[in-house]
Amino acid sequence: MVRFFFKAIIFISLSAASFVARAQSGWTAKGNLTHMQATTSGKMIVNGEFKENPSDCKNSKAFYIDYDIDGANHIFQLLLKAIASDKPVKLYVTGKCELNGQSEISSASISAK
Repeated sequence: MVRFFFKAIIFISLSAASFVARAQSGWTAKGNLTHMQATTSGKMIVNGEFKENPSDCKNSKAFYIDYDIDGANHIFQLLLKAIASDKPVKLYVTGKCELNGQSEISSASISAK
């Protein structure tokens, strides 16, 4: 009986933890990028000011994209143009949160002012 109770507590704890770690996917509102950082850890980090972010990740202003995904270089170029020209962008967040609370992105869209 004690083993069953112990297993039930572990199952409930892990289920609750996985529920908390989930985030929503979707497009952010238009916003301006404030910082881009290329890293040697396999990902690019982007910071920006967005009024709406469907992600429930801990840091609502920080995003990342893995270098290894298809199209990452194109997204990097688009974001670089956006920050250089101070044009607003929309980011598609996947719903995956990184350990530091950053939202993973898989797409980006640049807008005319």
